[in-house]
Amino acid sequence: MIAIVTGWILFVLGVLLAAGGVWLAALGGSWAYIGLGIGWLLCGALLIARRRAALGVYALLLLCTVIWAVWEAGLDRWALVPRLALFWLVGLWLLTAWVSRSLGMARAPRHIDP
Repeated sequence: MIAIVTGWILFVLGVLLAAGGVWLAALGGSWAYIGLGIGWLLCGALLIARRRAALGVYALLLLCTVIWAVWEAGLDRWALVPRLALFWLVGLWLLTAWVSRSLGMARAPRHIDP
């Protein structure tokens, strides 16, 4: 249940992040937030479906976020914190037993014997 709630939260935040990214890109800013928002949408959808692949997608998203943040802000810690803090906190939350143990346990489809 907690994975599904987390999935919906990530899904909504992904919509907001992607929409804000579209607005920022229209103003001439970074396009990265559009991709990050889409990544959160995908991860949220996988969590709602209780797929373990959500953890791998989020790990890839986190790696891309770190690369983008260092490329954009350099190694200045104070510039990296606002770009990475929420992503790392969500990643740590996804690794907790409450979330990770409930993934991959979706009911198997029923097969009717002929």
